[in-house]
Amino acid sequence: MVTILVLLVFLGSIGLLYGSKKAILPTKYNYQSWLARNPFRTKMLGCLLCVLSLIGAIMYLGLGSGFFFWLVSFMTSLSLLVLFNPIKLVSHNQLLLLFLICLCIEIL
Repeated sequence: MVTILVLLVFLGSIGLLYGSKKAILPTKYNYQSWLARNPFRTKMLGCLLCVLSLIGAIMYLGLGSGFFFWLVSFMTSLSLLVLFNPIKLVSHNQLLLLFLICLCIEIL
């Protein structure tokens, strides 16, 4: 559950980053070009994912610890995106593999 919440926060952060006018956005994949062409929808999708992850964190962890967990994971994901997105150090496949490994460890 925690891995899914972190994934939702991360995807919401990506949506908010791609909705920005100042960000230099890659358009290598089809979804990246769609996100770059529709900034309003991208921002709304990013906000929706962040709110869903916040509600899920509060329901799973409680009010205080859920909000604190969401805040820390949101700040961390935004910091990592701002740091690693311009230099393209981490690929999408590596991130997907990392989340799948974390999900398997959490389930087991």
